[in-house]
Amino acid sequence: QPFNWQTEYFETNLGLSLDELSIWSIYLASMYWSIMTITTIGFGDVAPKTDFERVFMCVLMFFGASLQAFLIGTICGLVAELSESSTIFRATINSLNEFMSAYDFDDELRVRLRKYFAYAHSVKDTKRYAHLLENMSPALQSEVSLITNSVWVKQVP
Repeated sequence: QPFNWQTEYFETNLGLSLDELSIWSIYLASMYWSIMTITTIGFGDVAPKTDFERVFMCVLMFFGASLQAFLIGTICGLVAELSESSTIFRATINSLNEFMSAYDFDDELRVRLRKYFAYAHSVKDTKRYAHLLENMSPALQSEVSLITNSVWVKQVP
């Protein structure tokens, strides 16, 4: 009989003959192996021996991997929210959107209001960094101002 993963797993590790096994048992062992590999849990000294144990372990591994993904996503979301000014800006835009929806503003006015609030936010950021500009030479101030205001400068005809 050829040596492959089936003979290694079932005959060598579990002491079972491939002739005794159903296609379901072989499929389940394949699923167990793939889930174990994808979730990077790895193969330990203790392995499930029955179909029930393999199903139970697959469910447990999926649950563990899902929990891990949820926790990492939550932590990444929290880290992304660390910028206080960005958090305040998003809250302001959310309030503005609710306000405009409540009073059924037309689309053109909605766009103008959002642009205004985005501009006001960028002005606040510029004011926050004004002390840095004051400590630069006039040539550097000019260069930095051109870069930081390029969005507005490009709109001038």
